[in-house]
Amino acid sequence: MKKKLIDYLPPVLKEVEELNNILDVQQSEIYNLKDSVDRMFKDQFIADATEQGLSKWEKIFGIQPKATESESDRKFRIYTRLSEQLVLTLPRLKQQLGYLCNNDYSVSLKEYTLKVRLALNVKSNYDDVAALLKRVVPANIIIDLDLLYNRYMDLNYTHDYLSQYTYKQVRDEKLGA
Repeated sequence: MKKKLIDYLPPVLKEVEELNNILDVQQSEIYNLKDSVDRMFKDQFIADATEQGLSKWEKIFGIQPKATESESDRKFRIYTRLSEQLVLTLPRLKQQLGYLCNNDYSVSLKEYTLKVRLALNVKSNYDDVAALLKRVVPANIIIDLDLLYNRYMDLNYTHDYLSQYTYKQVRDEKLGA
């Protein structure tokens, strides 16, 4: 419960009508100020951040929020950006990709080519992964990013079942349950 300004006055001054009127006018401003200070404190921490705080964090990191993103998705993207480090190791990259892709990816490094494949069920994160790789992978390494498309030999469906889909659907979409 919020304490009123008049409660801070000594008993003898609480009876002065002019002071009561002045404090009544100021009371809402004090509440607004306290709410603003509380909001600013919360916005320092991503977990507790308000809409305004998330917008500031996104501006700091140059993140463009998608219209379809929930508040938790936005916080996740900010946490991901905070967890990036300049020194990149393959295990560290795998850890970051695991967070972004729910471990539905493959990665390999051969000579100076980093090959990353994302599973079809996380293809909505493709742009985020591309941006991450562009930021953290050294410039002398070639980034080969693509989706893990369905291959007929990996599908356990009959030709009759697959005939209800187009070639593009069979290749690009997660089929079945």
